Amino acid sequence: MSYILHIYRIWQMSRMALLAYTLRGIFVLVAVALGIASLTIIISAIEGANRKAEEITSAFGSDSLLIFAGTLKGGFSSTADTITEQDVQFIQENLNDIEYIVPMRVKTHVSLKYKNNSFTVATVTGATEEYTQSWRWSIVEGHGFTRADVKRGENVVLIGETVKKELFKGANPIGEQIVMNGTTRLTVVGVLEERSAGGLYDVNDTIVLPLRTFFLRFNMKRDRYDSLRIVFRDATQMDRYEKTLQELLRYKHGLASDDEDDFTTVSPKEVLRFMSFVKGGITIFLGIAALGALTVGGFVLANLFYISVAERTVEIGIKKAIGATRSDIITQFLLESVALTLIGSFFGLLLGIAIGYILEWLDIIEVHLSVTVFISSIIAALCLGVIFGLKPARKASVINPIIALKGGE
Repeated sequence: MSYILHIYRIWQMSRMALLAYTLRGIFVLVAVALGIASLTIIISAIEGANRKAEEITSAFGSDSLLIFAGTLKGGFSSTADTITEQDVQFIQENLNDIEYIVPMRVKTHVSLKYKNNSFTVATVTGATEEYTQSWRWSIVEGHGFTRADVKRGENVVLIGETVKKELFKGANPIGEQIVMNGTTRLTVVGVLEERSAGGLYDVNDTIVLPLRTFFLRFNMKRDRYDSLRIVFRDATQMDRYEKTLQELLRYKHGLASDDEDDFTTVSPKEVLRFMSFVKGGITIFLGIAALGALTVGGFVLANLFYISVAERTVEIGIKKAIGATRSDIITQFLLESVALTLIGSFFGLLLGIAIGYILEWLDIIEVHLSVTVFISSIIAALCLGVIFGLKPARKASVINPIIALKGGE
């Protein structure tokens, strides 16, 4: 109990010293707050990236593959006619456990109009009636198009949430007609559920047409596809499915053993690898920034405490003359240092949260607050206070009281 009272008395002296040197304390608070704000942003951004990675991977599906015509070197485009209707039939005949196989064609930046509202949609996709099921993309208003719609090439369309907002301005779109490319009238039969791609792009800026309708309206070859979406019944066999699929397509395309694939397979592993790369980039960039800010804050604290030691030489000499030990002096300065860093961490946490939400609002990063953010801020503040406050505290503790009482001469 006496030891606790002793520490409490030292803390009282530390508190009075902090109040006596308010301006200096404010400089320390600002420096530490900026460092903790950077730390808060990085942890929030990493956790936000983790959450988005989970969402994107879940949306892609652990039981799914995506096959693109062409390669990364050649580019994914409608001119890469390496995926055909015959490929789809060949895959269906030779690969078991397929739940859905959906061929797709895509057009970008197509003009739409509804009454007096105009909008250029980012992507127009032509697909079969199983498009929404294969992507597990719910229809929140209306319904999907049918096999009969695909077979007859009906002028019906599913629209994304962004298209609904831009064209209909809050009005009910179901049953209404939009004009595509100034000539084609399409009846809206359904609205797709709003989704996120983790800030990579706006997946809701899209419309989906029956595949035959797409071919007719854009005058394209009817047996060529940009991509295939394939969903399997057993997610545990994805490695085998992927390997078998690649072998089937290479055989069907007549590729020799030393020829490169003329298609690209994207699996859940590639999605996770890409998201890990994105998270790694965020971590490195923000980590360097946070480390730099924390280090600057620590040096500001240390330098100001060295000045404080020089200015408080007489005070230290008096305390040592009346019985204060080296450990008492060190404890007092460390308490002052830690108190300032903890208070600075509180303001830094608030600043970091505010900046994080501003960056999220600007669609620069996605942030997610958790207990980890608060714990990390406290630990960082304690480490700053102890590491950068220890050397000035030791310097104060070895001051000769006789010389100190003479004014440091």
